Amino acid sequence: MDEKVFSEEQKHLTKTYGELQGMEQELQDRIEKLNSDAAQEKNDIRDNLRFDFADDEVTTETYGEIMTWNQYVDSMNVKSKALTDQISAVRLLLKAPYFARIRLQMDEEDEADDYYIGNANVNDKDFNPIIIDWRSPIAETYYNQENGRTSYEVNGRRIECDLKLRRQFDLTGDHLNAYFDTQVAIEDQLLLQSLTKQRSDKMQAITSTIQKEQNAVIRYPDVSCLIVSGIAGSGKTSVLLQRIAYLFYRQRKTLRPDQVVLMTLNPVFRQYIDEVLPDLGETNPTTMTWQEFCSIVRVPIVDGAHSITTLDDLKKIDELLPAYELQESDLVPVDQKGRRILTTKQVLDTLNLHPEIPLSVRKINVGVDDLEDAVREVLRRKGKKNAGQDDADQDDGDAPEETQADENRMQNDNGGAIRQVHTFGFLNVEKIARHLLHTDHVTAIQYLYLRMKLTG
Repeated sequence: MDEKVFSEEQKHLTKTYGELQGMEQELQDRIEKLNSDAAQEKNDIRDNLRFDFADDEVTTETYGEIMTWNQYVDSMNVKSKALTDQISAVRLLLKAPYFARIRLQMDEEDEADDYYIGNANVNDKDFNPIIIDWRSPIAETYYNQENGRTSYEVNGRRIECDLKLRRQFDLTGDHLNAYFDTQVAIEDQLLLQSLTKQRSDKMQAITSTIQKEQNAVIRYPDVSCLIVSGIAGSGKTSVLLQRIAYLFYRQRKTLRPDQVVLMTLNPVFRQYIDEVLPDLGETNPTTMTWQEFCSIVRVPIVDGAHSITTLDDLKKIDELLPAYELQESDLVPVDQKGRRILTTKQVLDTLNLHPEIPLSVRKINVGVDDLEDAVREVLRRKGKKNAGQDDADQDDGDAPEETQADENRMQNDNGGAIRQVHTFGFLNVEKIARHLLHTDHVTAIQYLYLRMKLTG
């Protein structure tokens, strides 16, 4: 390493770290002031707001005051979240402000500009970038192939530029451990430390190939299904987590961590990766094993170690299902508190009221409406019988209309049977799968896929 370059980079790191510390203190002061102001306003609301509903005019004024206070509280919450997000980003960067530097020249007549890349974006008071987020469009040039002519995309427009320098750092807090200039982007910490000690053409070539493929996966356009294949140790898990962080960054307004489920092999592996996304500046999504997922979605099948489901297995369900005719053994009787409301034969007869509709989501949903009507009719008859009332005792014209209270009473007393119908509890999906596929063993994926084909 060049000692002069090392000294200059250490000086820049010290300056940047000091700026981050100043930002942290300023943000902390603003948060404390905001909390103090919010507490004072809360006291003012408690002392001054009167809930007066004496007449329409006073009631309107009261509602107006409540709306005004609610709007104020909402604005305070927005400010609080913005400040909290900013200070979280700064504290994340204080662990290691950045890991790379690029020098880009947009035009031959212009001077080249330097950009430092880290896990979050931070600007100075004049909105000039101090550190750019690794997921930002311009950072793509760091992950592109070699130095020289390259480009990055912004809002669908490709911007050409020259990459004059690609430099990577090994640093801790405000201490620079090492730096080196390379033609490839290296993100593995152990590999980084190894390369600072010893570099060879073979290692660079291998790393270059891996990094190009990883970057292509991470920044690949959002698609419904993306399959990544690689040998053990090639970085598939790291790429997966970085892609999740990248999608969170690029789709901040439409994609939240609670909308993502990350499947892991086992609970130990979940613990192994649970710090990766926070270190990239993101919140962990919901993480679960396949067995936990099956339990949540109520799949009563536990796959063994050798359970395999192929695409052809699922295509077979698509092909055979429309022509399949339900049997009594495919169904479950509808019960209410231990009382039989509909037998499997009655359920089958009801589902077969529309023979022109093949077995599908539509047929089952139409059947749900018919079964609900049948359940309600049975429950009404039982209710009249218990009350000692005969249908013939009342003419149709004298029959009282069913009130909302009657409906509520039926839901309270007999909601189990109606709920069973609404949740498709009359279907034995596993039995249907066995009969449909002519097999004694149904996998969890086959079960889940068939249930979706039947119930949506």
